[in-house]
Amino acid sequence: MHITVCVPFMNDRKTIVDALRSIYAQTFTNWNMILLDDGSNDGTLDLVKQIRDDRVRVYCDGTNKQLSARLNEMNQMADGKYIIRLDADDLQHPERFAMQVEYMEKNPAVDLLGTGGIIINEHDEISRLTHCSPLNNKCHPFNTPFISASNIAKADWQKQHLFDGRYVRAEDQEFWTRLYMQQNTVFAKLNDPLYYVRKVGLGSLAKTRLSYKTLRRIAWEYGPPLIGTPKTLLGIAKMYAKESIHCVSDVLGFREFLWHHQADGHISHQQKTTAIEAITQIKNTPIPGWDFSLSKQVSKAA
Repeated sequence: MHITVCVPFMNDRKTIVDALRSIYAQTFTNWNMILLDDGSNDGTLDLVKQIRDDRVRVYCDGTNKQLSARLNEMNQMADGKYIIRLDADDLQHPERFAMQVEYMEKNPAVDLLGTGGIIINEHDEISRLTHCSPLNNKCHPFNTPFISASNIAKADWQKQHLFDGRYVRAEDQEFWTRLYMQQNTVFAKLNDPLYYVRKVGLGSLAKTRLSYKTLRRIAWEYGPPLIGTPKTLLGIAKMYAKESIHCVSDVLGFREFLWHHQADGHISHQQKTTAIEAITQIKNTPIPGWDFSLSKQVSKAA
């Protein structure tokens, strides 16, 4: 039994080295990997082509199709019993694969399993726990129970359930909500913070506004049958209010203040220590075909 790790990338030269090290640092080693380029022009493709490992497949068609399309392509290429995703700018605890595979093997009714997470910055410094809604096996437009790339899924199930490219920057939220409404998927979640999400500020205002626009579209489509029209309208009103706060704070120059005061979870001393040890282990894990010292310099390049 093996798993397929799917890593989509586009212009991730600064971060993909350590992301891939976090795969090679896993205690569960029965995996193969698909690396799929989405139109990089910063040398990332040339970098990953240097890997010398028969378990790794690198694909590039020279176009930019966006994340949803690439995820669907990789899922169809996968030949493992389970599919795990890793974003090219994130990291993961060395026990992630082992813990998720063990849970799936012991709970065959589960289709998709997520984990808790930790936010790290561009210097791999620990910030705080990610904030996700309680699972309770419920998903709706205003409930985000999973970190986008923390999931493992049954391969046969995943191949039958595709992402919808019309929901740019919120394809995961639409995916979970649609599946919950169909009532044919069993979700589960490990609370352990096994996935390390890299966040560097709030990003551009334009991308934030696009995210809110897509989330409102999802709310209009799925909200009324799931939670009723009044709650849907209230949720959409709150989205407009939050978007307005972003716009005003951007004009006034204190938008980054919002980033540092987001309502993510407090991280305990033990959780922080464990994450620091994990990241140290990751950074000292070699990748076949790459000179260790050179790859370390690439990952820190400006």
